[in-house]
Amino acid sequence: MQVKYLLFDLEATKRENRYLLQMLENRRRGDDPRRGEREF
Repeated sequence: MQVKYLLFDLEATKRENRYLLQMLENRRRGDDPRRGEREF
């Protein structure tokens, strides 16, 4: 059971990492969908 959880957690971390890297790339290019929002 514990090994299954670790594999699931690893896959979730990889997905989150890809998502965050894509967000950073989009911000660098200037096509951030939140661009209209104020950053503090």
